[in-house]
Amino acid sequence: MPRAVRPGRPVARCRTRSDTPRVWDSPTHVRAFGGGRYRVVAPSLLPRTWICFDESRREECLVSHVSLSALGSWRPVEEQSREAEALRRFRARGLFEFGEAIEQEAGGDCAFVLVRRGEPGRAVQDRTRAGWRPTEDQLRAVAVQLLEVLDLVARRGGVWTHPLDAQSVRLTDDGTAKLPGAMTGGTEEESAAAAARQMLGLGLLLRSLSEQAGLGAGSPARAMPPDLRWLLDACLQGAEKERPTPAEALERMRLLQNAGFSAQAPALVPRPLGLAPVQQPAACEVRTVGPRLEIVVPPERDVHAFAFGVAWTAFTAFWTVSAWQGGGVLFALFSLPFWTAGVSLLAKTLRRPFVW
Repeated sequence: MPRAVRPGRPVARCRTRSDTPRVWDSPTHVRAFGGGRYRVVAPSLLPRTWICFDESRREECLVSHVSLSALGSWRPVEEQSREAEALRRFRARGLFEFGEAIEQEAGGDCAFVLVRRGEPGRAVQDRTRAGWRPTEDQLRAVAVQLLEVLDLVARRGGVWTHPLDAQSVRLTDDGTAKLPGAMTGGTEEESAAAAARQMLGLGLLLRSLSEQAGLGAGSPARAMPPDLRWLLDACLQGAEKERPTPAEALERMRLLQNAGFSAQAPALVPRPLGLAPVQQPAACEVRTVGPRLEIVVPPERDVHAFAFGVAWTAFTAFWTVSAWQGGGVLFALFSLPFWTAGVSLLAKTLRRPFVW
């Protein structure tokens, strides 16, 4: 008979992997869970996960199962237990609700089953292959809902176990994006690094969906909205430190959306801390010298470099004069490279021309 599972509880009566037949790792053997209450309807793209029908509640749900005979370690069992605890404690629009955890025995094997409540929906990959093309509002809703889940995990200082990709993210018929998985504990550095990796996954997912929607394909009428364009560019930054946190991304998207700018207008709202644009030098000089066009860009914030160049050149001059007066001609000539470095530094701080 099925029993509720307490995470971490050892099962001494289950046999080892070597002498136990595999009875839970194929759809032909996974007939029903919980004494016939859960009936398998269709497989899922997630590993060891099935879409089942709850006979008592008359609704579909998402069921994951792991069996000792098909495992090389207890890690999948522990991950599923952590997901059950996470679903018990947290509530978010992009998360499934906790149904129950079941231990099922059959044919000498033990299976651990986790039931997630809520409409299972379909994986994003399945919907796009079936011809689904998201609108701008649907694309924005998917991004915001997934950011809310990542922000919830980041505020708890945890790490999300499942990757954020087209196979994991599921979409329901009402447009809700759900991310199955579990939250594990971690240090502040591990949590920040995991959030940055998930933001990259979100950027890749949005880029794929935007291509399906035909956004940013060169037509002004189908140009990507400024909030989605910013989110896509920010998530696809190469360095993890350059990607925004989920909270920063949510705030930035709200500012851009509320500003109401058109797709062609620049974003004039203030950026979150750490995302401010780099100031460009002003008062550039453009002049024509014969057949050349010479653009001189004045120095910007080079006061310290100029002071260092003056000090360097003064010390080099004192050294050269002292060596020359002391009869050390070779030492005086040895200072020529230092003269070149000092003069070059001063010249760069005074003028930096670009010639075409």
